[in-house]
Amino acid sequence: MLKGPEKFKHASHVTWRQVEKDAVILDLDTSVYFSLNELGMLVWERLGDGATIAEIQDEVCRLYDVTPKIAHKDIELLIAAMTAKKLLVKA
Repeated sequence: MLKGPEKFKHASHVTWRQVEKDAVILDLDTSVYFSLNELGMLVWERLGDGATIAEIQDEVCRLYDVTPKIAHKDIELLIAAMTAKKLLVKA
């Protein structure tokens, strides 16, 4: 389980753009595109801004009316997927 004060950042070899409410991420090393929905984009953007997992969890709970446990699990799964694809690295 990820800890609340833990931080991640965008890998140096990725670029991204917002497209409507979603995000499109390009891995410049592999030329592979990834897309994130509105919630995924919020997490991605906030991680890029230097927010902690706890801060993002609080924001997700406030915006989407979910419990902290559900928010944390969703954030944890997204971070795990993005670190596995080498899109995020620990800050």
